[in-house]
Amino acid sequence: MIKNVIFDLGRVLINFDPETYLKELGLNSDDRKIYLNDIFKGSEWLDLDRGVIDEEQAIETIVAKGRIKEKEVRKVLDERIHFFTELSLNSPLVKKIKDKGYKLYILSNFPKIPFEILFKKYEFFRNFDGGVISYEEGVNVIKPDSRIYDILLSRYNLLPEETVFIDDTLVNIEKAEEYGITGIHLPDHRELREKLTKKGLL
Repeated sequence: MIKNVIFDLGRVLINFDPETYLKELGLNSDDRKIYLNDIFKGSEWLDLDRGVIDEEQAIETIVAKGRIKEKEVRKVLDERIHFFTELSLNSPLVKKIKDKGYKLYILSNFPKIPFEILFKKYEFFRNFDGGVISYEEGVNVIKPDSRIYDILLSRYNLLPEETVFIDDTLVNIEKAEEYGITGIHLPDHRELREKLTKKGLL
C-alpha cells in the first residue's frame, strides 16, 4: 500500500529551461552554446547542487575558462531565479495528493540560493512533510548517488514498498527502483496528472 509520494522539483514542479532563458536574454545561437556548456552544463553547476562551492567560487571558476566575462556570468546567475518558475499545471496536484492522506517529500538536486527563494515564494511547498535538497546535506551527494536516497529513507523512516518517486530523469528513477520504490518517470511534465491517476494517487 502506497503511503508516501516523493517529488523531484526541476521539470516536475519547477520549470527549468536554460535554453529558453538564454534566448530571452537575447543571446545568439553561438553564444547560447557557450553559456550552456560553461555555466549550465559545467561542473560548477553540479558543485552548487552538491553544496561544495558558493556562488563566488562558481563565478571565479567559470570566468577562468575565458569565454564569458564576469559581469555576464553574474547576470545569468543573479537572474536565473526568473526562469525557475512554478509549473502551475502540476503544483495544484501536490495539495490534492496531500488531501488524500499521503505523506509528501522532496528529493531534488538544487543549489542553495534559488531553492531558498522558491521555498518562500511558492505556497505548494507548505504541503510537504520533509525532504532532502542536495546542497543542504554537506556530504557532496546528488542524485543518482545512492547515499542521497539512503538519507531520505532513513531520515523519515520510509519503507520503499510504500513509496512512489516522481522524477524527470530516468537514471534517478532507476536508482530508486533498485530500492524497491515505485518510480514514475516524467520526461514531459504535462503528463503528471495522467501518470498519477494511473497509479491511483489522484
